[in-house]
Amino acid sequence: MSLPFLIDEDTRDDALWDAIRVGDEGAPGLETLDPDVLGWSVQTGRIIVSRDASTLIAEHDERVARGTWTTG
Repeated sequence: MSLPFLIDEDTRDDALWDAIRVGDEGAPGLETLDPDVLGWSVQTGRIIVSRDASTLIAEHDERVARGTWTTG
């Protein structure tokens, strides 16, 4: 399923869209564990977009509870 975006005409700056997926070259590999994905996102300053409402959210919440900074 793709995400259907409509980008308004005032938001056409290519620098705004810098996306990479888990499994892409330079990103964590497929089947990388959630703590490592979260750690990589923090190191690279990337915000994670995911439909993983169970394990990834729980790992994020645990990091925040420990006082560990995250990107999103």
